[in-house]
Amino acid sequence: MDNQDSPRDLIPLETATVRRYVVDGEWMYNVDDIIAFFKEDEVFYKNWWRSFSQKRDERGYQDQIKIIKVEAHEERVLNSTGVFRLVQGLKGKKADQVKNWIAQIAVERIQEELDPALAVDRAVKNWYSKGRTDAWIMERLRSLKVRRAFTDEMQLHGAVGREFSILTNIVHQGTFGISVKAHHELKSLDPTKSGLREEMSTTELLLLALGEHTSTVIAKAAPNKGITQATRACVTGGSIAGETRNRIEKEIGASVVTAERASEVFQQALPE
Repeated sequence: MDNQDSPRDLIPLETATVRRYVVDGEWMYNVDDIIAFFKEDEVFYKNWWRSFSQKRDERGYQDQIKIIKVEAHEERVLNSTGVFRLVQGLKGKKADQVKNWIAQIAVERIQEELDPALAVDRAVKNWYSKGRTDAWIMERLRSLKVRRAFTDEMQLHGAVGREFSILTNIVHQGTFGISVKAHHELKSLDPTKSGLREEMSTTELLLLALGEHTSTVIAKAAPNKGITQATRACVTGGSIAGETRNRIEKEIGASVVTAERASEVFQQALPE
């Protein structure tokens, strides 16, 4: 499944940042980000790699590593149990840091299952800490809900694997007049490190949500299910959102598809 809109979280480990995604309702963590963290300590990395290489040959272990599609590129991910297996039996500061982090994940996971609102609260607090406005946060939360409904409906139409990315790009192209990849390039973003929607303006988020919501509604109303119907719905949904964008741009005399990154715009507004 395409995981373009899954929230990114960071491991709280000194210099490390590890991307986290929701895959089939489960948090998954970027394997290569964790490897990069280990590489900072050459001795530890050699010991870890020796252990990891051995585990790769264990029955079923390779199956734990999933390949997901994130904004037109692939990432290797593991769940928290898989991450723990990477460091179990190893000693040292870095291993302890990862183990403590995994323990924290387990506690948070239990809390969020008992009260899902906690996950939303954590995301909102994180956005506020980065200077995001109430309007941006509201639209970002809406976009997450719309995105989930969109992917669920596309899945009902038989979308699998790369087809999610293709359908997403159809809506994106229709909405903004540029592809997902071109939008990344416009904002000078590295798609392997930055989430495009996290860097969109409030207006960009609103328009994309309109495109995906409209596509979902049209696909749901289709008399038959299938990729052909899903594609048609995405073309129409993107076109409707694109027409709305054109009207807005005509009124304000400027493009709403901007090279500005939300992180930079809102960071400038933070008090010294």
